[in-house]
Amino acid sequence: MNIGKIAYLGELFNMLQMQLRDVSSGELNALGLTRRYRNLSRVLRQISSVSAGIAATLDAESERLKSVPWEGVL
Repeated sequence: MNIGKIAYLGELFNMLQMQLRDVSSGELNALGLTRRYRNLSRVLRQISSVSAGIAATLDAESERLKSVPWEGVL
């Protein structure tokens, strides 16, 4: 999986989390979903954070590998 796809997934989860924030607490209470919403929101926040971290790490590693003198290594 390339860096762009990982970053895109992170953004997708971030957008989903923002959409969930738009749901009013009254609607959640009426459906009995307050605790589930909090848990889902927490999980989405963690996934977004991890995805961003993975993408940043892969990007940095990719840049580092560009500077390696590969001639004669393979």
